[in-house]
Amino acid sequence: MVHTGHYVLADQAALDYYLEHDAPTMRAKGQALFGDDIETSRSVRQVTSKTEQRESSCLNCDATLSGQYCWNCGQRGNIRLISLMELVRDAFGDMFELDSRLWRTLIPLADRQGHLTRDSLRARRAR
Repeated sequence: MVHTGHYVLADQAALDYYLEHDAPTMRAKGQALFGDDIETSRSVRQVTSKTEQRESSCLNCDATLSGQYCWNCGQRGNIRLISLMELVRDAFGDMFELDSRLWRTLIPLADRQGHLTRDSLRARRAR
């Protein structure tokens, strides 16, 4: 089993303090509790200021973003305006794909009339 901890610190001084004081204590406690069953590693991703953190916050729930999507609510992190052509291409692409539900509806409508209506009336809407 793998457990990962992520910490957001105020500045470089807080990181230095953590690495010098808190981290060794935490590792020693982990070794005392779990012995050879624990393996630890560290990766410092990015040191940012409060203003940089604020700019990379989710617009929906204000959580700190660490990727393209918010880890808390799932909203896309950066706003991207799409063109009308992209919207039309996506709509028709989704509609006419081979695994689209459109084909799973049209073929039974043409092949077995009444079958989909009967299934719908019996509340069998998902396959």
